[in-house]
Amino acid sequence: MIKDKKFILNKLKETPSNDYFDFHYWADYIEIKCLFNPDGIFTKDDFLDAYNSNKDFNSKKSSNDYFNEDENWSSDIELTDVAFTKDKEERFADECFKMLVSRSHIFKDYYPFEINDSRRKISCKKKLVSKNRCYIFLLLSSSLKYFKQQQSIFTSSFEILSLNVLQNLLPEKAEAHFFGSSNSVLKRRKYKGHIWDKLNQLKTDLNEDIVIAKKSDFPTTDYGDSGFDFVAWIPNGDNQSHMIIFTGQAACTIKWYEKKYSSSSSALKSLIQVSVPPINLVFIPFSVRNCDGSWHRKHDIGECVLLDRQRLLFHIKENSMAYLSLPCDKVIQELLKIKESAYN
Repeated sequence: MIKDKKFILNKLKETPSNDYFDFHYWADYIEIKCLFNPDGIFTKDDFLDAYNSNKDFNSKKSSNDYFNEDENWSSDIELTDVAFTKDKEERFADECFKMLVSRSHIFKDYYPFEINDSRRKISCKKKLVSKNRCYIFLLLSSSLKYFKQQQSIFTSSFEILSLNVLQNLLPEKAEAHFFGSSNSVLKRRKYKGHIWDKLNQLKTDLNEDIVIAKKSDFPTTDYGDSGFDFVAWIPNGDNQSHMIIFTGQAACTIKWYEKKYSSSSSALKSLIQVSVPPINLVFIPFSVRNCDGSWHRKHDIGECVLLDRQRLLFHIKENSMAYLSLPCDKVIQELLKIKESAYN
């Protein structure tokens, strides 16, 4: 039962605070507004109305600022001119809807929306199957500020989904486990107790000899993960070191790019003396893509294997039950009913 309907609907009045350069965040906002609109439709005009009604919530950089920096856009008209400003807002909205069209091609059957031929209207599909709800789950997990009450179930479910994807990436004999302790859904886990005990157990699992960190380095109350949500390795049929190792983070925060450092090779090597640097993976529900499918802000990725919304859905295809087994699906189905009761 969703108890915070009014909070969600009021919160959705807030447009994103991201830069206008980051079109993918604004595309997410349009998709979410479409889901919760009474008729399941959100037009370009609706978006511009929302934008102009909620400028207090917008990024400090205006759409004028963004397009002024574009060398392909020039005009002798003063920025205070109403018509000129409106033209720039229209262009910004066009770019956002262009992103939606790109997504409809990229995500195909998973995409829960349809775009009309004029690219001015996005509509929610009448019947949302499990593939569509999986996309919606990743979409809502990318915008947790609108779903405070559901945050824990979304983040916990995303961690489980990420672990399932990690397991699918590895050979059948590989070992992949949660190392963190904050997941509120997972009941069974390999690593338990104080972080010092976990590190010693991991050292043994990796057939390594030395934990570099000292027990005194950690508070007695530290039952955390030292920055590692996941650890994985491929056994070699012996008890010797020099194994293929993986570390990982699942991040639903907009500053996901900061998480890659906490699960990096150097982070693990500062705790355990490993013979071979691990491969670092970062799982995010965001779609950090440009319209042509290339990375947006590629420099943010750094030295990690990034699995964003597009890559996650690609790998989930190999295990169609991965999403349906998550506790978030019931929450998603309840959330999708909000527009039916809140506006009647």
